Amino acid sequence: MSSQPPNLILFGPQGSGKGTQAKLLVDKYHYHSIGTGDLMRSYATHKDALGRKIRSLINHGELVPDKIIESIFSHEVTKIPADQPIVFDGYPRNLNQAHFLDTLLVKLERPLPVALYLNLPRAVVFERLASRYVCSECGTIVRSLPSLLRQLVCPKCGTSVAMRKDDKPEVIETRLNLFYSQTFLLVDHYKKLNRLTEINGEATIEQVQTVIATALHLPPSI
Repeated sequence: MSSQPPNLILFGPQGSGKGTQAKLLVDKYHYHSIGTGDLMRSYATHKDALGRKIRSLINHGELVPDKIIESIFSHEVTKIPADQPIVFDGYPRNLNQAHFLDTLLVKLERPLPVALYLNLPRAVVFERLASRYVCSECGTIVRSLPSLLRQLVCPKCGTSVAMRKDDKPEVIETRLNLFYSQTFLLVDHYKKLNRLTEINGEATIEQVQTVIATALHLPPSI
């Protein structure tokens, strides 16, 4: 078996911990993380037509069209060294993107990824996101009750934190509906390909990390 960790797909509803686990994989196993949400939010800050379009879609809880995603991902993946494993955080989001990603990786002579599905009940998604705030400076996630928002600052850099626009209840509902109508189909897709591991998203961060390491035959750290 190759000593290089496998390429990974982390998917699940918002609030399931994809970003947190992706960062741990970067820190412990030297993965390069490509996060759909972070990438789209970065492009949304651009002042060109593409940036304005992506920003409007995100603020309304809608998904960025596949063609735009494909162009951006093709560009991002080609910048990563061939011997560095990749963790795709929140991508693909539908079957068309799944087929595109496999085609892209084959073209670039990279191993096909295995998929990790973080399963989280709908009610828990709302509960988690209602208390999620993000640092505007370094991106650290801070969790507390909304009534305590005035007291919340980033534990890493001391900057004030705020709720993301796409974590508002009405936007969460839209995003969840999109997830279950499109992304959830990937569970059966990767299961049929024998490339799926389902993980309980309600477990602690450490428990999920252990399950991932065990499923992928990764050592405690590298």
